[in-house]
This record gives sequence, C-alpha cells and structure tokens, in this order.
Amino acid sequence: MNIFKKGIFGLKHVLTQLREELDEHRTAINENTDEIQSNYAYVQELGNKVDQLAQRFEHMEALLKSQ
Repeated sequence: MNIFKKGIFGLKHVLTQLREELDEHRTAINENTDEIQSNYAYVQELGNKVDQLAQRFEHMEALLKSQ
C-alpha cells in the first residue's frame, strides 16, 4: 500500500508541474495575442494616416495642375 501512495503522490506532482507549465504557456500566448492586437491597431492607424496624406497630395496636385 505504501508504494501505491508514493505512486499517487508522484502522479499528482507530475500533473501539478504539467499544469504550471501549461499555465505559463497560456499566459505567454495571451500576452502575445495582446501585443498582436495592439500592433494591428497601430498599423490600421498608420494606414489611415497614409490615406490622408495621399488625399492631400492629390489635392495639391490638382491645385498645381489648375494653375
């Protein structure tokens, strides 16, 4: 019976370690997801600014052609 208790304790220990490692991986994945979302929002903002600049250049070009 003593060997059985040691086996159960060892299994619980291994499962606990596995859960801790999986929790660390989950945390890292969540942090990376947050960073990806933040970068995506930043790229969208940059895209909007590029579009605004393109519109301004088109307007300036039209003004210069009309002169």
